[in-house]
Amino acid sequence: MTASEASPARALASRDDLADLWVAALTAVRHQRGGTALARDLAAGRSDHAWLDEVVARANLWHVGDAALALVDASTILGLYVVPDQRRRGLARTLVTALREAHPSLRDALVLPGDRASKSLYESLGWRARLLTMAEPS
Repeated sequence: MTASEASPARALASRDDLADLWVAALTAVRHQRGGTALARDLAAGRSDHAWLDEVVARANLWHVGDAALALVDASTILGLYVVPDQRRRGLARTLVTALREAHPSLRDALVLPGDRASKSLYESLGWRARLLTMAEPS
C-alpha cells in the first residue's frame, strides 16, 4: 500500500479486525528501550485485548487498513505503528496528517528513546523534541 492509496479511518473496524495489528504494535513497542514501561503505564492494568476494546469503543484508535495504526488522546499521539513491510511508503505521514486534521488539538507525540525513525518522521513534519521525561522504575 502506498500513501496515495491510504485512507486513514477511526477504528470503525471491529476489534477482531484490528487485533493482529494491535498485538504486533504492542510487541514492537515492548521490544524498544522504555517500551515495556510505556505500554504498562498506558494500559493501566488492562489486558492487551481489554485495552483494545476500550480504545476502539472510544474511537481513539486510527488505522490504515491492516498496515498502520495510531493511538491518540485529546492532545497526544500515544503511539504510531506501521507494519515493517509497509514502511517507507508514506503511511505514517498520511496517518499523522489525517490525525491533525481531525484533531487540531494534537500537539504532542510520545516517542521512545532511541526510536530514530519516529523522531525523524515528526521532525520532517515540523515537530520538534521539547521534553524528555524521566521516571523512577516501578
